[in-house]
Formats: sequence, structure tokens, C-alpha cells
Amino acid sequence: MPVHSSYTMQAGSGGRILLVYAQDTSGRGATGLSAATPGARAAYVREGEAAATFPLDTMTEVDAELLPGVYRVPLPDEAVAAGAPHALVLIGFDDARVDPIDIELVAYDPLDEACIGMAQLQDRRRHEFLRRALPNLTEMEFEAGLNVEKTLSDFLDERGGA
Repeated sequence: MPVHSSYTMQAGSGGRILLVYAQDTSGRGATGLSAATPGARAAYVREGEAAATFPLDTMTEVDAELLPGVYRVPLPDEAVAAGAPHALVLIGFDDARVDPIDIELVAYDPLDEACIGMAQLQDRRRHEFLRRALPNLTEMEFEAGLNVEKTLSDFLDERGGA
């Protein structure tokens, strides 16, 4: 089963919207789809849990001329709730298909520049985040990292912060 797209989302985040591409039976972008389209159905399953359906009544077409077949589909908050590491979403219609959508649910916000971004290596908040996100990091490794960080900070201070 080919996967349409893969998302990484913070577990417990809400108000998430998927961008999906629907194809008609000839493989072209399917336009004009809605919850009233024959066979409209949507469901998700989270790892280790039972499957659940959700309505497509708030699905919207992006632009039938510029992006035929592209839709915004609001995802139920329950699909990305904390407690499971993955979710799989299936959306379909009688005469159109959307490839499955894989969602990796993680404990951090993958768009948080201060905690994830490489430009923030010196940020103390980032280090606190990493200590919480990587609980298997031993105290010895942590202390070694602090020593290296201090050495680097001292070196940069001697050079005027550059």
C-alpha cells in the first residue's frame, strides 16, 4: 500500500489540517469532492487502538483550477492525542482515491525553532528540552556535554563571541 504522505506531529496537538491529493479513476486530480460525494468516507487508526471514523463535512477544496484534486481535511484531535506513536488515515470516495497518510506522533513540536533548530545550539532552553526528550542520556554524558559547552563558550568569549 503506497503512502500518500508522511506527517510528523506533536502528540496532543489539536486543530491539525491535512493537505491531501485526490485522484479520479483516470489518475487526474478529482475536483468537486465533498462529504456529499458518493462513498465519502474517512477513518484513522492509531497504533494499538481500534479504528475510528470521522466526518468530511469540513473538508475544503483548495483551488479546482490551480491545484485540481488538492483538499484541506481537518483531522480530529483524537487522532493525534497523546498515547500512540503512529496514526494512519484513510480517505476515500466511490470514484476517487487518496493514498493513505502516515502520521508519526512525537513528544516535541517539530516546528519549534528554539528547541529543534541547529541555529540554537547555545540556547539553554534547547538543552533543557533535549534532557527531557532523551531520558536515556546518562548523567556522565550530560556532565561531559556541560564541560564541552563551557570550553566552547570560554573559547568564543575569548574571541569576542564570534
